[in-house]
Amino acid sequence: MNVNFKQNVDNVFASQKANFLSGNTQGHDFKIVQLKKLKAAILARKEQIYDAMEKDLGRSH
Repeated sequence: MNVNFKQNVDNVFASQKANFLSGNTQGHDFKIVQLKKLKAAILARKEQIYDAMEKDLGRSH
């Protein structure tokens, strides 16, 4: 694994953990809206996701 990538992931994880532990998180309604946006984005690109998974993992959906 690329050292820079791992360091970036570690930094993001540490930042997210610190934010969570601070108690300064978004409310339920905000989270629901964000999850719905994520779902829409995934569904809008599901064929590209399937193609990438097949290419990467050698499996089809």
